Amino acid sequence: MVIPSLHKLKIQDRNQYEYTKNITERKRLLIFLNIVISCIASSMLSTALTAALPAIVADLKISVTTGQWLTSGYSLAMGVMMPLTAFLITRFPTRRLYLAGLLLSISGLVVCVIAPNFSVMMLARILQAGGNGILTAMSQVLILSMFPAENRGSAMGWYGLSVGAAPVIAPTLAGIIVDCFSWRAIFVCLLPLWLRLWVGRLPYLKIFWRQRPKGLTHYLFC
Repeated sequence: MVIPSLHKLKIQDRNQYEYTKNITERKRLLIFLNIVISCIASSMLSTALTAALPAIVADLKISVTTGQWLTSGYSLAMGVMMPLTAFLITRFPTRRLYLAGLLLSISGLVVCVIAPNFSVMMLARILQAGGNGILTAMSQVLILSMFPAENRGSAMGWYGLSVGAAPVIAPTLAGIIVDCFSWRAIFVCLLPLWLRLWVGRLPYLKIFWRQRPKGLTHYLFC
């Protein structure tokens, strides 16, 4: 019973790689770098507000307990969105869904910059978490479908290293930004990066336009 299952997975892997096997190595590298950078930025947003929380609490005139929802609520919304992406990816084309995740993240950043009160700020953080949850989950799918089986371990290793290190250094960088400027500057600094990712991603994601990878959902849970 085990051998047919493994054989079926190999066939699925080979079929999914057929979509992207004809792209050049340079284009494959550029797509991979864009994916990693977007996931680093989204991972940093999950912990960056930890250092900025005192300044946010004072500026928005809220309690510390209420302010903590900006970090814990973000993690909760992102945790809900990531498994939901496994369903969405079977219903929408990969390119359209990924660009929707980018748009949600950018919208959340813009609203955070201009947020006048806690309610608007919380809504913006949920938008960010929703978009970043889609991006994080789909990034693994795109990487696994872009690379042949023999190169996936190396690609996922670099991806994991980058995404794992980002939340560690984010509070330090955020603290420096808050001391030099303000807590809103955290989102202002990240906004050009997200816009660049949006513009830079459009030409390369067209190779996934016709792809609706139903067979890849097992990657999200394996």
